[in-house]
Amino acid sequence: MGLPILRLTHAGLENADFCQRAIAVLRTWITYDRLTLMRYHQFIPVLDGITQWRTDYPDALGVTTWQFWASQPGANIARLCGTAGPILTNLGVYRQWQDDWAAYRLVPILEWIDTQGHLDSIGKGLLEGLHGTQARGVGPRCVVPASH
Repeated sequence: MGLPILRLTHAGLENADFCQRAIAVLRTWITYDRLTLMRYHQFIPVLDGITQWRTDYPDALGVTTWQFWASQPGANIARLCGTAGPILTNLGVYRQWQDDWAAYRLVPILEWIDTQGHLDSIGKGLLEGLHGTQARGVGPRCVVPASH
């Protein structure tokens, strides 16, 4: 398994500096564990794992990122679209209302997610608004209310 992440002793537990470092070590490891659980439940096939550490030191970590995928056509696409659709919609809404023309770069992927049947009503409204403003040659925030 490797070295312990903490070396607890009675003397260490009576030392305020050690206690603060121990709290930081535990919080760091718990943060990575929570991230793994959140990604698992959201079907984000990415894992950040602590692969190197130094006992009692929260900042002496080696972290490796792994991504997982399936090679068979269509595998997991619906689940990934279900995860990515709301995130990309929210990113697009931010870019739209900040009048950032980069919002238009999201149009092709939003269209593709829509063709997969995984763009919700907010995403469809965003896409319609971006189509309208782009066709008029104006910034993405210049949506005509009746246009979507």
